[in-house]
Amino acid sequence: MRWLSLLLALLGIALGVSAWMISTYPSKLYKQWMSGQGANNYYEIKDYRTILLNPVPPEPIQDYKEEYPELWKDFPLRSTMLPLPVRHPFFVTVPIMEFDKSAKSLQVGMSFLGPGGRENSRLYTLPVGVQKDYASGLELFKLPYVKNRINKKLPDELWKDIFTKVLVVENKPLDDKIYDLYLLYIRSKVLPKETIRYGILPTGNRAIIELESKDKDYIMELVMILDRGSVYSYVVRTEKNSQESQKLRSKFLNTISFSPSDTDMARILYTEFKQLNFSRQVDQEGMLYLFSAWSQDTNNVDLLK
Repeated sequence: MRWLSLLLALLGIALGVSAWMISTYPSKLYKQWMSGQGANNYYEIKDYRTILLNPVPPEPIQDYKEEYPELWKDFPLRSTMLPLPVRHPFFVTVPIMEFDKSAKSLQVGMSFLGPGGRENSRLYTLPVGVQKDYASGLELFKLPYVKNRINKKLPDELWKDIFTKVLVVENKPLDDKIYDLYLLYIRSKVLPKETIRYGILPTGNRAIIELESKDKDYIMELVMILDRGSVYSYVVRTEKNSQESQKLRSKFLNTISFSPSDTDMARILYTEFKQLNFSRQVDQEGMLYLFSAWSQDTNNVDLLK
């Protein structure tokens, strides 16, 4: 009987230890994965950075009121509705058309020069993307229990949390741990390696990501907005110590809107260009109309000519 009692006691201890290990194992994995360790077939962050845990708010937007609104006109560049100076005494605009070999895409944008010819600001438009389903990226998120909890989040709520939620590794409900791991994984995919800080602008759901700049006199920022499943974005380059450049940054961040490219808009812009007198057609103003029209239909060789 003593041996039987001892055997039952040992079995009870073994079951208790096993139950404890099973109950604590998810927490152990959670802590490892949140610190960039313990990668396996279920979860792995290939480019782990501590900034993925703690969003650092972007530089605040200065208050800005346009003194001469009649000197500005909104022009579409691809899917970005961009305010551009028309016959403005302080700014000269230079179109940008560059082919990015690494991304295999055409970069379309505008450079803004001050009276001395120095570049104050630069803006690149980026191709329209779609909101991806990151739940299919790792085996962990394919598990029915995990996937059901991830799918409870609304797209707008998820978008905001990606850029604002601080991920604190601590004892919390399992659902919260799953969501932390999901946000961490999405950030590792969405935020470029050059990210310095990121957050959401106070004006709405515009995400802003500051990137490392090769030229230390300028700040590089990637701006993104989610609209009905589409992700619109542009990159703006701002001179740090230029008040005029800071004003342009505020103007862009506050007023730029997005809409899909439209070949009909290209025809409308070209018609407006033809209605200008000759001196305005061959001036900066005429160039803006033609360049904007071409950005809506980049396959139109006649517009480019």
